[in-house]
Amino acid sequence: MSIIPDRRLQNGWWAARSGEEHTVLEKDGEVIGLPYHGVNGLPDDKFLLHDYTGDTYWAVADKSGTLLGEWREGYAWMLPSGRIQSYCQWNRTTVHGLWDADLTPILPVRYEYLAEFGDFFAVRDGYYGGLLDSEGHWVVKRSLLDSMLD
Repeated sequence: MSIIPDRRLQNGWWAARSGEEHTVLEKDGEVIGLPYHGVNGLPDDKFLLHDYTGDTYWAVADKSGTLLGEWREGYAWMLPSGRIQSYCQWNRTTVHGLWDADLTPILPVRYEYLAEFGDFFAVRDGYYGGLLDSEGHWVVKRSLLDSMLD
């Protein structure tokens, strides 16, 4: 290994910091550098990148550094499934959304709570909570107001 790694990413790449705003990655003898503060591995040799200099900045890039998508508001993180969850503040409410590694939307940014639950997603949407399938259809839906009356 030609770099001294500090962690292994979920997609098999080894990562090491090189200065405050640069990350060096290595896998099977291939070494690449990405000019971002933080890097998380996504499937298919893609990366979730974040940079806290100036505005919060998030992007998804391939190993050549080509940006496949980007956004500047809120926060994002990778789930164990390789999906990307993000949240932002909207009208004094924190709302969550979900994308796959290609930045194809799975669930829109609208849920006050969102968590993976196997192949389903536990969500809170206004006065309702329950489980959604991967297409955003309710599998279980319950009024949160009803539970307050029980």
